[in-house]
Amino acid sequence: MPLECNSKVADLLSEMAKINQDALREVYKAKQYAAAASALRSLNFEVQSIDQVDVIPMLKKRDGKIRKYVQEILTTGKLTALQSLRQRPDVKSCVELSGIHGVGPVTARKLFDKGYKSLADLRAPGVPRDTLTPTQWIGLKYYEEFKQRIPREEVSHIATAVREAANTFMKDEVRCYCVGSFRRGKADSGDVDVLVECRDVSLANDLLMHILNDLRAGSPSPRSGILTDDLQVGDVQYMGVAALQQPLRADDQAPPVHRRIDIKVYETDAFPTALLYFTGSDKFNRSMRLWAKRKGYALQDKGLFRDRSEAAASRVRVRDEKDIFDALQLDYVAPKDRNV
Repeated sequence: MPLECNSKVADLLSEMAKINQDALREVYKAKQYAAAASALRSLNFEVQSIDQVDVIPMLKKRDGKIRKYVQEILTTGKLTALQSLRQRPDVKSCVELSGIHGVGPVTARKLFDKGYKSLADLRAPGVPRDTLTPTQWIGLKYYEEFKQRIPREEVSHIATAVREAANTFMKDEVRCYCVGSFRRGKADSGDVDVLVECRDVSLANDLLMHILNDLRAGSPSPRSGILTDDLQVGDVQYMGVAALQQPLRADDQAPPVHRRIDIKVYETDAFPTALLYFTGSDKFNRSMRLWAKRKGYALQDKGLFRDRSEAAASRVRVRDEKDIFDALQLDYVAPKDRNV
C-alpha cells in the first residue's frame, strides 16, 4: 500500500510532470518531476519533514526547485505553481488534447493555435477531416472509453480470445501471455498488451493476420467482432481497438467499452526476452539492462546478446525468463515483484 503522505506529494509532482510534458513541452523538467515522484513512491517510510527526503539524491540540494515544492506540499498540502498552471487556458487545452490517442504535445499545441481548444471543438460539425489523422480520429471517438481503467477479468477475457485465435492457426499450442501491469498482478490496466509466440518465424505474419481476421466482425468464429478498429497493422505487430461482445461479457446490460489493444508476435528464440521486456516495469527493465551491460551483455526485447552485439550468432539461447536471470547471475524475480 502506498504511504498516504508520500503518495499525495508524488501525485502533485506527477501532475507537474504531465503538464510540463504535454502542455509546456519541457521534456527535461517533466522527466525530473516524474523521477522525483517515482522516488517518493518507492520509499518504505512516510515523509513527515523535508530533511527526510535527503535519502533521494536528486532532492538533496537545499535550494533545488523540486525540493522546495516538496516542502511546500508537506507544509500546506498544496502546490501554488501547480494551481497557477491549472488555470492557464493553454495548459488546460493542451493537456486535454494530448490525451487523444495519437496526439502528442506538439500536435496538441498546433491544434490549440488553430483554435481547437477542447474535444468539443474537434467534435463539432464541419471540422475538416485532415485536421486529424485516421488514428487520431479513432482516439477522439473513444477518448472517454480509453481513459477508463480495464478490470483484470476483462483483460483476461480479451487475452484468452487472442490465445484461442492463435491456437486455431498453429498445429501445436503456442505460448501467449498478457503482459504489462496485468502480468505483474495489478487489479486493472490501461490497455491490453498480448505477446504471442511463433515457432516458425516464416509464419509470423500469417499468424498475426489469422488472429486479426478471427477477431474481426464477420468472422465465423465465436470471437467475431472483438476487434472493432485498426490503428496500425504491421508485419508482426498490431495496434487496435477491442471491445468484448456477447456472450463473452459478464454484464449483458451495459454496452461494450472500447479498449486499446496491442498484439505482438515473436519468434521462439526471442520470446523469453520479449516477455521480460513487455512485462516491465520500466524501472525494473532499466535496472536489468544496466546490469546486463555491466556484465558485458546487451539485453533487449529481441534477445540477450554477448559482447553487447546484436548479431544473431552472439545471442544467448534462453528457453524462459529464468534462463535470462541465470545467464546474468541474478536471482529470479517473479512478475508480481517487478512493480518498482
